[in-house]
Amino acid sequence: MKFLGVVLSSAIAIAACAEARNSGLDRETAPGASLSPATPAGTSVSRGSVAASTISIPGGAWRLAIDATRGRLYAAGANTLSAIDTATRAVLGTFALPRRTTGTGPAGAVVVDEKSGYVYVTDFVDDDVFVVDGPTLALVATVPVGRGPMALAFDEAAHQIYVANVGQQSSRAVDDRSGSVSVIDTNTTRTVSTIALEGHPVALALDARRGLLYVPELRAAGVAGAPFTAVLDARSQSEVTTLALRGATSIPSNEEIAVDEALDAVYAIEPASSSSFPGANMIMHLDPATNEVRLLVNPQGWTAVAVRSSGPGAPRFYLFERYGDGAGRLWILQHLGGRVEQFIRVSVMLLAEEPTEIVPNPRTNEVYLGSRVASQVRVVVEPAYP
Repeated sequence: MKFLGVVLSSAIAIAACAEARNSGLDRETAPGASLSPATPAGTSVSRGSVAASTISIPGGAWRLAIDATRGRLYAAGANTLSAIDTATRAVLGTFALPRRTTGTGPAGAVVVDEKSGYVYVTDFVDDDVFVVDGPTLALVATVPVGRGPMALAFDEAAHQIYVANVGQQSSRAVDDRSGSVSVIDTNTTRTVSTIALEGHPVALALDARRGLLYVPELRAAGVAGAPFTAVLDARSQSEVTTLALRGATSIPSNEEIAVDEALDAVYAIEPASSSSFPGANMIMHLDPATNEVRLLVNPQGWTAVAVRSSGPGAPRFYLFERYGDGAGRLWILQHLGGRVEQFIRVSVMLLAEEPTEIVPNPRTNEVYLGSRVASQVRVVVEPAYP
């Protein structure tokens, strides 16, 4: 197994503006200087304001997925799946997930097959994936998968859903069971294969163009070293390489990796050592052609990353910077000149809580934020750039 180290380029720093915290939450901070060498300091950049509103969701909205074809947003709570009309922002209905066991596992991860309209939702407690017909919110199938499913990725070309199963985590090696990736055939709604892993997967990101699946994993009990990311060939279902990134002992929850196929880039959040900011994370850029990893954004309280590869304003990426009290800032960043390392701040918005999910609408300038605390979806209307 090949382990690759981190190659650090000249980092593009995002300066922390302490005074912004005192200006109130859920507001846009004042425009700042360029974050990229591509735009000279002092260049005037036109930015619109950021508008935000909320949609109350019965049962919660921890995880989100969008069906842009039908204009629907799906929100998964602990035991429910709700459908929202993205044009009117009305809740169209809520489906009670038919869990067999009462438990307190993570809210289900969600993906949508826009061709069929089927919505796939994980059940961490019962080791299943529910298949729900989105337009009618009716159960189509319950698909058994591996132990503790907690992340999903949809491969439209291959007609497959990939499921990250965390396995059984234990501090005792004798009780530890490594995780896996289950593969569901969307034509038959059945698990057709299982890919064994060495650690415990916590997320998935698919590069459909290259057929690569990125699987961040925590180490199994008794195995020394940092967390790592396995790179799998989705077609042959075999491991291509393993990326050993930083020397920390944990990975942020479930939003720490994203693929931008338009820029041929993979973004990852990795723990970093910082004397001034305990628990800091940095944003890394992985070039999938070379497997070279570079520092993209300096250490801060980063906990979530998402990308807009197409649609209004693309290519953009989104970061959430968490403060110690759980509040923080949503950064909207615009790539320049088709280069990953060149970008400028479009807007920064103060939020009262950390979003559990950041989902851009590929057909509009809206971004949807999931919530762990409030039963709501926050809708952010992005400004244009320039």
